[in-house]
Amino acid sequence: MSKWKWRFLNDNDAIWAALLRYRYGKLSSAVMTSRALEGRDLSSLWWRDIINRGSVLSDCGFSSNISCRVGNGNNIEFWNFKWFGSQAFNSLFPDLFAKEVNKLATVSERMGREGAVSLCSWRWNGLLNETEQQQVLELQGLLAGFILSDTEPDRWWWLPDRNGMFSVKSCYSFLSSSTQVLMREANETEALFRLWKSDVPSKINVFGWRLLLNRLPTRMALHRR
Repeated sequence: MSKWKWRFLNDNDAIWAALLRYRYGKLSSAVMTSRALEGRDLSSLWWRDIINRGSVLSDCGFSSNISCRVGNGNNIEFWNFKWFGSQAFNSLFPDLFAKEVNKLATVSERMGREGAVSLCSWRWNGLLNETEQQQVLELQGLLAGFILSDTEPDRWWWLPDRNGMFSVKSCYSFLSSSTQVLMREANETEALFRLWKSDVPSKINVFGWRLLLNRLPTRMALHRR
């Protein structure tokens, strides 16, 4: 499933991608936000199965492990994608997002430039109140100095791989390590619970807690400290 999502993001010129866009709309929006159809009822089971598995561990948490590298800004959604910092602007500025006319606007539609100076182009649904006007100034302050490229396209970066390229192998490795962490945390929690409920002497209980929480002064623990 994740392999298909990666192809949806990167194979924009393929004929099959054009057919999917005609039927389902913008592919990057569907992949990154798990919006399968936005109100349509004629999607295939194949499409729904791919898109609706966007955030679960069995799908490598695909969208949360994708980073946007903005070039010309034509394919990156300004509000909905994480392209500037670790949070999308729709969560950082929810009041402004609510007033946005086009909630799927791209970075290039909201940012331009005049020479070496970046310009913001806003379209609001109604007048902004004083608080919202201040938020606009804060947002523009964050974006000060950010310049779109005239020649470079937008890129998608797969975070678990140091070269940013998605592969089934890297997805499997990430999934395996994540599963091991979850299993280890679950086992430690169960062990701590059982220890807490046990009737052993308090001295042994404290020792057990320190052991499970890696708080004993072993050589390895002291070395890490």
